[in-house]
Amino acid sequence: MYNHNDNNPNRLPALFPFSSPPHSNPLSPSSDASNSLFKILQLNCHNSFNVTLSVLNTKSDSSILILQEPWINPHTLKLPIHSNWLCLLNHNHSPSSYQDKHHTCFLINKKYNSERIHPLPGGSRILSAVDINININKIQTIRFINIYNPPKNINVLPELDTWLNKFNNRKIPSFIFIDSNLHNKLWNPPNYPHSHRESKFLIKTCGQKGFKIISEKGVPTFLTKRSSPTTIDLTWANFLSQKLIHSCITSSRNHASPPSHPIKRLIKLEISNTPSTHLSPIHNILDKHLFNDYDLPSIETIHPHIINPWEDFSLPISNLNVKKEDIKAKVQSQIDQSKSNSEHLIFTDGSNIPKNGAGSAAILDNSTHFSCRINSSEKALAFKAEVQAVIIGLDIFINQHLSSPTSSISTPPINFFVDN
Repeated sequence: MYNHNDNNPNRLPALFPFSSPPHSNPLSPSSDASNSLFKILQLNCHNSFNVTLSVLNTKSDSSILILQEPWINPHTLKLPIHSNWLCLLNHNHSPSSYQDKHHTCFLINKKYNSERIHPLPGGSRILSAVDINININKIQTIRFINIYNPPKNINVLPELDTWLNKFNNRKIPSFIFIDSNLHNKLWNPPNYPHSHRESKFLIKTCGQKGFKIISEKGVPTFLTKRSSPTTIDLTWANFLSQKLIHSCITSSRNHASPPSHPIKRLIKLEISNTPSTHLSPIHNILDKHLFNDYDLPSIETIHPHIINPWEDFSLPISNLNVKKEDIKAKVQSQIDQSKSNSEHLIFTDGSNIPKNGAGSAAILDNSTHFSCRINSSEKALAFKAEVQAVIIGLDIFINQHLSSPTSSISTPPINFFVDN
């Protein structure tokens, strides 16, 4: 999925020119400018942490992000926490597992007053809607509908039809943002003849409710090496909202992680020195967590000892220069020293028990812990369970110490204690 997104453009579906009134507006940005644009970004993140975080970290004047398939934390089942954005997941859906996670979300710039944001009833993990009070130039409210239509097995279009029958209001300027995964000659790129039968239902449903396509027709939004470029990400607007549109463009910015990022450079360098068939899972850990709150130049780089596949890696304990009977005392000394320096301690463990499956666990500072079963013993290795435990430890730390907007930028060191 992530490779697709490396080539996928995103859509800047609507820029609304509003003249700000003289008095202060709770939703409008605090700016002295006499004119402002309410900017919207629509993007499918393809479940990629890199892409989702790139969108959140981009210095943009977008007012709202309309995301499909954002990265969802597999432990909390929520989006990454970010100080600049208010996250809205459909409150009508409470996932009980990662497989039941949300596929759509709204991220609204925190410079807007949250009291003017009203999530709408109905919807599900693949359909959500929100009203935002604008109160500019006689425009009271704008409605945003976010839909993800999976490419296989699930057809969300009847759900969209049902939702519009209950809640559509032609007196409110409204937009539908959909990753349709559908082809039709109405929006296909030139010389792309394929058409899905379901696309006719989408056209009929939106048309009967007063919506028409405002996104660029024929401009590819999904690029892949396996087939011709296609247009599947669409934006629809009703009659009132069409009057507000300043422009609607498809951008070539794909929000993949920039090569210039220090951590990314480090990972690429390490991968180039590691056998391609034995990539370290630690690279994936680094790639999936937020490091911009740390002092990157001071991060200690540990260079692993790479053992050739033909070498015996069951090294004797003497290689550690510590006698086996002295290890427990040495570890206890390290723990005591870390505590005296007010440093964080994370203990992790992973196991694979035949017939019972694989599991992972982590505990932070002897107070916060989390454990989970990750798979059956036939589908998961003990090493995978160990690595997953480290990931859990990082998640606990981020949620405990980096989730608060008032958290200090200067964070004490983190010490991981693992058994292998």
